[in-house]
Amino acid sequence: MSPVDEPDDVTLGGGLQRGDLVDPSAPFTLLIHHRGGAQGAPLRPGQAVVIGRGPPAGLILQEPKLSRVHVKFEVIDGKVWVEDLASRNGTQVNGQAVTRCALGPGDQVMLPEVTILVHSRSAAAESNDAQQLRREVEDARQLQGRMVGPSQPIECGPLQLAAFYEPVSACGGDFWNYFKVGKSKTLVVIGDVTGHGMPTAMLTAAVKSCCDTLVATHGARLSLVTLVRTLNHVVWEARRQPMTLFASLFDERTRELAFANAAHPRPILCRQAAGGPRTQLLSATGPLLGLEAELEVAVERCGLRPQDVLVWFTDGLIERENAGRTAWGGRRLGEVVLANASRPAGEIRDTILTAAAAFCGAERSKDDVTVVVGKLAR
Repeated sequence: MSPVDEPDDVTLGGGLQRGDLVDPSAPFTLLIHHRGGAQGAPLRPGQAVVIGRGPPAGLILQEPKLSRVHVKFEVIDGKVWVEDLASRNGTQVNGQAVTRCALGPGDQVMLPEVTILVHSRSAAAESNDAQQLRREVEDARQLQGRMVGPSQPIECGPLQLAAFYEPVSACGGDFWNYFKVGKSKTLVVIGDVTGHGMPTAMLTAAVKSCCDTLVATHGARLSLVTLVRTLNHVVWEARRQPMTLFASLFDERTRELAFANAAHPRPILCRQAAGGPRTQLLSATGPLLGLEAELEVAVERCGLRPQDVLVWFTDGLIERENAGRTAWGGRRLGEVVLANASRPAGEIRDTILTAAAAFCGAERSKDDVTVVVGKLAR
């Protein structure tokens, strides 16, 4: 990005001038992506770059969740080092919290609402590289958008589905989709890859493709054991980021729901009872995908009845906080589902999102948010 393209919500302080951003003598460049766009900042030996939301930081970003001095970048012996400066919300590299470490090619440094990449390049190529990076990120974002299920309500026989998906960055770690299996079954898969960025988009694409292949080759014979073990192999072979997963297979002929869990938040089942609707959590548990080459899969089952409601979600929904740093939480989610169980799936979804937004106010989510509501209409 050239200096004239600098976003309005980024100001420079501490003697760092706008022209320094494209100085051809800089051996490294920080590509800083935030809600306002992208900004390049040069990094030279002996001249550390301190980023924060106010003085004495050298590079000031108007992001309220940053600490006043949040993180420092410096060049030591030809390598770029990043150091968290005891910030309140921390610094992550490729999704892992760090205090200080050396960065390699392609590493992603993540601050609240900010992603930073380090590139070694000449100033002549800086503008083209930044534009290429933005194109690649946008391509990955669009690819990932095609990997998740639709946002409009859909009907799979008697089962209504209505979903919401919102990544916290251009490429998120959440994934969900549904698949028709044979003539009478519907598979619903939801998961959460550790971290964000283009690697997560690539992994979710691989998971989606694997599900498509398994459904096409096995048809009605597809079992959840085969599905989860195969997806574990895909994530294990990626050797990068583990993934949570909850897979549900509904048979509309028998009204049976089979389900298997890989360390994912347990979905809510709300059903009518003699004294009114009641909620419970689906009982299946299991380890994360990708931690071991082999995975034991436990499959649980339950019958569904007309008007039963299922709510699958990722932790970003219930861990979103308000200004007082109180999470919305699973209890509040369950209360909303219980109070609105008589509504169609799309209205239940919308009411959940409205309630979460009202509780959290202007506080932005720190994680991707996905919620899928299923209702057995008849």
